[in-house]
Amino acid sequence: PWYRRGTLLLEADLHPIVRAILTDREGNLWVGGMGSGLTRLREKKLKTYTRAEGLTNDEVSAVTEDKNGTVWIAGFRLIQIKDGKLTAFLDTEEVDTLFADVDGSLWFKNKSSLTNLKDGNRTEYPEIRDPEATFRDSKGILWLAANACIGQFVDGRFNVVRGSDSSIARRVSFITEDHEGAIWFGSADGITRTVSLPITRLSKVCRTTMSERSTKTRTAPSGWEPMAAV
Repeated sequence: PWYRRGTLLLEADLHPIVRAILTDREGNLWVGGMGSGLTRLREKKLKTYTRAEGLTNDEVSAVTEDKNGTVWIAGFRLIQIKDGKLTAFLDTEEVDTLFADVDGSLWFKNKSSLTNLKDGNRTEYPEIRDPEATFRDSKGILWLAANACIGQFVDGRFNVVRGSDSSIARRVSFITEDHEGAIWFGSADGITRTVSLPITRLSKVCRTTMSERSTKTRTAPSGWEPMAAV
């Protein structure tokens, strides 16, 4: 069933495993699933996009909308829906972690590296591996969870939060900001709120693989507040 604000919109069960949800500027609801493509709900009418409609893969891991109203999809390759037309960027692979920035550009993971697409021009940052979450805060700072660490991306450099190689920063899947300006991170280990984080340049410890990191036990570094389960 599809609900909005507690009201049943439609009886439909199209995506047994949901990976992505977006409400666009027109109020349409987009839902991406694993193996079931992407579905748009508009005025109680469903439109589903799969390989038959032009998706390169029926597994949709992320969906977002840029400031111009273009919908972007991570479905193995980068896919764009603009003015009802679906276009796949065939020179992209293993696309994930979409983030539409305020300047109209799009950040995403392409072949495990951080990539920026702006005005048709693409910039690759191969040294920044496996970006799992991206967020720009109210101060204009771009936050990244990448290289198995958390940091700020400034002038093409990934400046890492010291101590973010701890278990708290492992597998971060989202970053957001509250009304007080604190940055929150959601990961496989729960939700963490930042206080005042020391920033340093990219360190060697952040280049270790996720499998190596998962075998180590670390305590919370200064500036991190892991939230207790409720």
